[in-house]
Amino acid sequence: MDAPDDARLARKAVDLGWVSLLDVERAEETARVLPGTTIIDHLPLNDAQRRELGAPARALPSEVRDALKDPSRRVGRYVLVALIGAGGMGSVFRAWDGDLRRWVAIKFLRQIGDDTARAYFRREALVAASLDHPNIAKMYEVGEREGAPFIAMQLVEGETLADRRGRMGAAEKIAVVKRIAEAIGFAHGKGVIHRDVKPGNVMVDREGHVYVMDFGLAKEVEGPGLTQAPSAVGTPNYMAPEQARGRATAQSDVYAIGAILYELEAGRPPFLGATAAEVLVQVTTSEPPWPRRVVPGLSEDVEAVILKCMEKDLSRRYAGVAELIEDLAALETGEALVHARRRTVTYVLARKVRRNPKAWTIGTALGLLLAAGAAFGTVQLVRARRAERLREEERRLNERREEALRRLAAFSSGVMERKHALRRSGPANSGTAREELRRVDEALGRFLQEWPLPQGYYIRARGRYYLGDLDGAQADLRRALEIEPSFRPAWSLLGMAKMELYQDRLLGTGEMRAERRRRAQPILQEALEALRRGWEPGKEREEAERWGLVWSLDDQVARRLADALRAEYIEGDRATAVRLLREGHAQYRAEEYVSELGFLSSTPGENIALQSQAIDLAPGYAKAWFRRGTARVTSGDPSRAIPDLDRAIELRPGHAAAHNNRANARSLRGDHAGAVADYDRALALDAREPIVACNRGKAKQNLGDSAGAEADFTIAIELKPDYADAFYSRASVRCSLGDFAGSARDYERVLALKGPYARALSGRGLARYCRREFPAALADLAAARLVEPKGDAYVELLLRVCRARLRQRPDAAIRGPYRDEWVPIVASFLAGEIEEPAFLLAATASRERFCEAHFYAGSRRLADGNSAAARTHFKLCVATGLVSFSEHAAATAELAALR
Repeated sequence: MDAPDDARLARKAVDLGWVSLLDVERAEETARVLPGTTIIDHLPLNDAQRRELGAPARALPSEVRDALKDPSRRVGRYVLVALIGAGGMGSVFRAWDGDLRRWVAIKFLRQIGDDTARAYFRREALVAASLDHPNIAKMYEVGEREGAPFIAMQLVEGETLADRRGRMGAAEKIAVVKRIAEAIGFAHGKGVIHRDVKPGNVMVDREGHVYVMDFGLAKEVEGPGLTQAPSAVGTPNYMAPEQARGRATAQSDVYAIGAILYELEAGRPPFLGATAAEVLVQVTTSEPPWPRRVVPGLSEDVEAVILKCMEKDLSRRYAGVAELIEDLAALETGEALVHARRRTVTYVLARKVRRNPKAWTIGTALGLLLAAGAAFGTVQLVRARRAERLREEERRLNERREEALRRLAAFSSGVMERKHALRRSGPANSGTAREELRRVDEALGRFLQEWPLPQGYYIRARGRYYLGDLDGAQADLRRALEIEPSFRPAWSLLGMAKMELYQDRLLGTGEMRAERRRRAQPILQEALEALRRGWEPGKEREEAERWGLVWSLDDQVARRLADALRAEYIEGDRATAVRLLREGHAQYRAEEYVSELGFLSSTPGENIALQSQAIDLAPGYAKAWFRRGTARVTSGDPSRAIPDLDRAIELRPGHAAAHNNRANARSLRGDHAGAVADYDRALALDAREPIVACNRGKAKQNLGDSAGAEADFTIAIELKPDYADAFYSRASVRCSLGDFAGSARDYERVLALKGPYARALSGRGLARYCRREFPAALADLAAARLVEPKGDAYVELLLRVCRARLRQRPDAAIRGPYRDEWVPIVASFLAGEIEEPAFLLAATASRERFCEAHFYAGSRRLADGNSAAARTHFKLCVATGLVSFSEHAAATAELAALR
């Protein structure tokens, strides 16, 4: 769409009342930073409104537009875009659903010959389409095109388990098989048997999520030798013996799951054969090689589960998937198996007798049992030797470690799942998601008491990092590095946590950004050092697997983010950082990248637009809410900032910076009491931040609590002895409390820290005036005017008062222009050009002017020698209660001197 048309349609949407000008501004910002998109793409319009505007319902992906040029690629509402795969079953296409505007997979099956077969296919497909489970790929539609049946299903972006098999750690294998079993068990509960569970029918997406595909559909409809009954379909290597004979049951799927686990652990299928027929003969007549003979280091418990799944005797196989899931859960946690048993000599012989009873008489079996017993005794004698005992102890320790790593993998999976649940949560369920993540944290605590492994502290640190508990995460990571200083994953995450803390400091409000950056510099240096010692580029997966950790999509996202942070902060190359973030977002669609792009953006508007996009991707992403709210505070929009910061705090209650920034937003709106409450909470969470104590002091000062304000400024100074702003603020409040000597000392400290500073000079001049040190006061006020000739006009007024007290000739008239028309009126009054009644009448417009007018009227009366009238004016000034006003402090001092 051309830019003029885009803008015209946006204006039309505003005219129709569908969107606001603010919506258009946000859309323009987003379109500008996301090349290839338009303003209309980012406006909150429904499809009907888009059609009425004459705009496309949404910009089509370019590959869809290209495919639409070929009419043969249309299948009803779908557009076939690219061939994903083809085989004996048919072909699978990546396709675009034109109605629901989403990517889908379209699977075309070979033509089914008769009406009975068609009806059977449709019935099974419709039953399978009713399955709604997180580990089952959804089926959307069943249809036909030119006699060829097809199904439209969820497009899973990832790889099959067959492709992923060689790159999986021990813990991930168990976790994936458990997810498969949970999906199959759910289907069994709905009366659906898969019949063709195999690695090629399991997908793992980019986030590590497992999907079982092709329920009720993945059947070789006319496979050679398998046409006699619908239940005989399947893939030979994963087909149970009874299924090969045409009698598939739910236990047949259990057998297939065991065969998958066998292949994942052994690196090969249970049976090898040149043809499908050879494999089928072995399936029905032979036992597969025991897994530990293929992989000697395999856990005995894992082998026991595999063998129980693949029992030819149905009475000894798992009765159902539920039993299998119990044992898989035990493998994950390292607990004792519930149903399967490790192999023994008796077990071996019993299997042989059951498989071929005619060849094994009772006497033969007993003889073999005795022989086996003798052999067993010999082995025991050999194992009695010291070297063998040591090897056995080492083996057992390794097994326990392997079990611990399996449990850790389960914990890691739990942390990742709950992180995604939290990020995708809305206001109604974010509390539940946080609570579930905290429960995983507690379980990890119990595990670490038994197994204080660096990997365990690292996984718990990740959970705490996602909860926003940066202190807790850093404590765990430091503990992990105490145990193992070369543990690169912990260094990398520590760098990320410290970088987030650094960015939080930069996003604090109520202080100049340059000062925030200066104070946060030590944190940045710690973050950069940790990142340098973290993941080695190109070896991240290898490093993770070396420590028994599962390398997941979250790790890939974090690695790219760390690369961008290195480019920005170590190499000073922002262009590369932005490029890495944009490339990462194009590949992974991760909210972290968009939010970081906003943080690095040059304008508040661009930042707000990108944080809004991150929130659209992940409504439960606290960092994006915090950053958007902070950007709105700094751009002068506290009313819209507060709801953003409310949500950030709801998602991350322990975020001190969010409480501080919300307090500043409340102060901007005049809600100083609410601001103090937020500052209280921020300091309770992090008592180390001087800026928060200083900000609270200012809020208390606005509430008239001068003593409380002075105490807070003192806290800030104790936390940061060179904190010039805190000294300046305390000097001001001390003056209002009548501590003029303390005020002057604080102003002197400000001048020592900042050099010639007009406001500190004029403040000290006021304090000295109040102490009756008129020559020194006059010198300070004159110096302030020299430093900043166009500064505070009230300095000029106090200068005139001071000169009058010293009987000096007044300055020339104050020249405009004035931001406040009141200043020249006061100057004219002090010069004797306006009479007192007219001057006081002009001051009735506000309480503030009333306070100022009576101080200056009293000063003029003093200069004239009328102390009684001066006292009356000073009392009226003090009666206003405007303790933060310089005139109030000076009037208080004059009254004290007149007693």
